Amino acid sequence: MGRAVIWLASVLIVSRMLNHLDSVWPFVPLSKAVRWFLAVSLGSALLMTADGAASASWSCHNRHKERQQIADLVLSSVVSLEMTTQDGQKAEGAGFIWDRKGHIVTNHHVIAAGSNPIVIFSSGQRAVATVIGDVPELDISVVTVAVVLPKPIHILRDVLRRGQPVFTIGNPFGQGLSISGGKITALRKSIVIPPGIPLSGLVETDIPFVPGNSGGPVFDCQGRVFGMAAAVLPRADGSGNAGYAIPANRLDLVVAAADDAQRAVRHRHSPEMGLIVINNRADRLVVANVIPEAPAALADVRAGDVLISANGHTIRMVSDLDQELRKPGRHHAIVLGIVRSGKKMTRRIPLDTAQPRSSGRTP
Repeated sequence: MGRAVIWLASVLIVSRMLNHLDSVWPFVPLSKAVRWFLAVSLGSALLMTADGAASASWSCHNRHKERQQIADLVLSSVVSLEMTTQDGQKAEGAGFIWDRKGHIVTNHHVIAAGSNPIVIFSSGQRAVATVIGDVPELDISVVTVAVVLPKPIHILRDVLRRGQPVFTIGNPFGQGLSISGGKITALRKSIVIPPGIPLSGLVETDIPFVPGNSGGPVFDCQGRVFGMAAAVLPRADGSGNAGYAIPANRLDLVVAAADDAQRAVRHRHSPEMGLIVINNRADRLVVANVIPEAPAALADVRAGDVLISANGHTIRMVSDLDQELRKPGRHHAIVLGIVRSGKKMTRRIPLDTAQPRSSGRTP
């Protein structure tokens, strides 16, 4: 009944529009039969468009109820990780296959929990992992294994919104991979994780991350990954815990900078400026993270900016920036030349040693 009413209303609206068009533009007169034919056709098309939008919305809502169906979209790309602690115990976490080159991403604090990391695939296959990229200041590590990998994850490029249904797959308490769900509660959040590492630009969710969830993918109801589970923090109102995800564009930056010939990605954490920079494969110096309220943030330096000069001197490598910062008799500020969205600009940054003041914990 409801669909019939909507269809009839659509036909009447289109019919009136055609009548109006016929009166203001009479050069091609339309017969009454032709007008009604066009009205019925266009009205039906509008109803189909509305049905398609409703179907897409219902599909997402329906999948939210059927978590196993959503898990199946991502599960083959998710791995568990096992490390051996100094006292011989097992430490667990999660990770996921990032690309077809065989990069697997996880948290730094997962890898740092022990030694001799082992990757366990959803099929049960085990493989020794090699760390090829590690940025503690971003809590991101990249590992590889010498086996044929399943397909990588699909990355979500759309804009996220509050209230959006989201999910994560992790290895809670080392009991195997399982899915948890919730929704996005805030964007671009900043926290500090042990041992005093500030992270900003995070996606906040109400998913109850637990030990073993760290490093798992966080994704939408279509299986598209937009972040990696990193930390959990009690809500200020006491209503439970908030789970925080590192955004995918930051993971992409670290993966692109991973160098097979060395353990550490070329990067620099500058506490005096309050930013972290990384060399990518094009030998560009890219800002990976800016600490809120730090001198760089107050000077409007943003994540994603490309640094091209410091105090008038060209910089392309982390070592170039180090050299400028360590020059004898340096002033109390540094002027950075940056490129943002193709536009060149400069930013003057006072040099400071301020430290972050709040903290959270890692699951």
